[in-house]
Amino acid sequence: MTRDTRRPVAAAAEGPAARRGPGPFSFLHIGAELGTARGAQYAVRRIDAKLRIIFIVDHDERLSVTNDAEAVVEQLMGFLAPDWRIVYRDTNAEWDELGHDGQRFTMFKPCPDRAAAWGGL
Repeated sequence: MTRDTRRPVAAAAEGPAARRGPGPFSFLHIGAELGTARGAQYAVRRIDAKLRIIFIVDHDERLSVTNDAEAVVEQLMGFLAPDWRIVYRDTNAEWDELGHDGQRFTMFKPCPDRAAAWGGL
């Protein structure tokens, strides 16, 4: 029997702001495949609990993460504390940030030099 070694983001986050998400995606983990009702499909690539950043990769299926940013942020904020950042790789393999106010998408933020900022992702 193999042991489930997935770490929930809530366990990595500190304090009462961390929370468990709803439904079948109760815990986010590296490799988790998620999708929005409108069709954006993406995967969790990396979770950095120290920097409080989750990195996701757009699968570019029915609708891109870029074109469904509002739903993606809303979905992820169901799992994350409000101060977590969401960084995603778009369909052009560029890394950018989905800005939010702790609940809703607010803006796209260009990623700084990814080799320096994101550990070479």
